[in-house]
Amino acid sequence: MDVPPVERRLVLTPEGYVHLRTTPGDGPDLLLLHQVPASGRLWLPVMRSLAPLPCVAPDMLNLGESDATSRPLSLAEHAGLLWDAVQEARPGPKVVVGHHTGAALAAVMAAEHPGDVVGLGLVGYPAYFDWRTKLSKYERLNPVPATPEGVADVWRFMARAFTEDADPDLVFDAFADRVQAGRVWYEGYVALWNADLRAVLAGARSPGRPTSVIAPDADALSALADEVGHILDAPVTRIPGGTFVLTEDPAALAAVLRDLWRSL
Repeated sequence: MDVPPVERRLVLTPEGYVHLRTTPGDGPDLLLLHQVPASGRLWLPVMRSLAPLPCVAPDMLNLGESDATSRPLSLAEHAGLLWDAVQEARPGPKVVVGHHTGAALAAVMAAEHPGDVVGLGLVGYPAYFDWRTKLSKYERLNPVPATPEGVADVWRFMARAFTEDADPDLVFDAFADRVQAGRVWYEGYVALWNADLRAVLAGARSPGRPTSVIAPDADALSALADEVGHILDAPVTRIPGGTFVLTEDPAALAAVLRDLWRSL
């Protein structure tokens, strides 16, 4: 299969430029939303596996090659700015797919744009509905010290998140994304934990819309997948892979997304 060309574009929003990666194709775009603190480049292996289906993978504001914002944004604001930027660049219906934090953004978009979101895929939706869990998450959100040891801690964290046989280039890419996010790499998480994640998920439920809850078998968030599927009244599909399934096992994820796209 030919590797599709990946084009890049910057779209101006009220909070700065959003950077997009796109591949060509016919039919509704697959809008691919990344986790925090990463960037849309983590979706590149999946995009190549999905060819010739059309894909769009934006970088969230404050991450990747998108601009930093002038103020902290809510989850709904992040989702709205990304949606508007993508629709300006590639107008039309979307199959929205999100991974971890991106899954929460996808659910917001599905609730806000029910006529334009024609399919929904959630990979590791962060279904933490207990305030105690959210509090424990907040306690871990600390700035990275601007010291060699601080940067080394980031590297050790990222290296542990990948399997031992992971492509070293992918590990470096994920590390670079986190370093590029800066000392306050966690702002996207603050937006996430301040949202009512159960209400966001319930708002995304649409019985007539093809929906898939995707659970990589070695991803800790997959333990929450059955509850997510129950709220959405959607099937749960279990695939191989872990936290970085986008880069470690892209073909398995792409196969599920291709089936979702074809079910429209």
